[in-house]
Amino acid sequence: MRNIFPRLRSFFPLAAVAFVIVSMLATLMSGCKNDPAVPPTYNSDNYLSEIDCDSDSVYFANSVLPLIVSSCAKSGCHDRGNNESNVVLTDYNSIIVTGKIKKFKPENSDFYKVMASGSMPPGTPFTPGQLDVIYKWIEQGAQNNHCTSCDTNLLATYSGFVAPLMQSKCLGCHNGNQTGDTINVSTYQGVKGIALSGQLVGTVTGNGYLQMPYQSPRLLDCEINKIIEWVNDGAPNN
Repeated sequence: MRNIFPRLRSFFPLAAVAFVIVSMLATLMSGCKNDPAVPPTYNSDNYLSEIDCDSDSVYFANSVLPLIVSSCAKSGCHDRGNNESNVVLTDYNSIIVTGKIKKFKPENSDFYKVMASGSMPPGTPFTPGQLDVIYKWIEQGAQNNHCTSCDTNLLATYSGFVAPLMQSKCLGCHNGNQTGDTINVSTYQGVKGIALSGQLVGTVTGNGYLQMPYQSPRLLDCEINKIIEWVNDGAPNN
């Protein structure tokens, strides 16, 4: 009997520990079975309202973002890697906050005032037409909006469609002023060259090339179709 008690005393602490471990495992398993999955949460600013395009409205994802990214958010300027003067112009939230956009008030918005002064972008300031796009977007509330259709009745001509598209979404990067960049869409001959080589269609479709516009939404299908139609016609200066 004397030899049994020491053994019992050593057994009970081990049993208590085992009981605690088993209880914990049971609790965890029960929680895994009964707790519903927690759905992920998203920032509503990451979503764009998808509506048909209105010719009287300016849409951020379609017209404003490609213009700002190609002209201002390039490496060494206002991208996330450099953010000169603590201004980042790569996405909606950053443009609104660091560009100090005052919704409905273009004249009070720092970004618009700097662009309108002609001091930025350096070397290739915004044209009156591009400034008008920025002005109207802010005047209409600087919304994070996006439309999903385009005017299918618009003829696929160089002057009426291709040139304005190149100016708003490509010219900021491909203007002949960037070191090492041989593409210049500021002239008809420059656009014709990449059109007839297949590079224009390849980049807007992402077929064999890096998809463009860079870091911006893909062109609408009807826009791509108009480019293809113009190229198939021989890329005329019409």
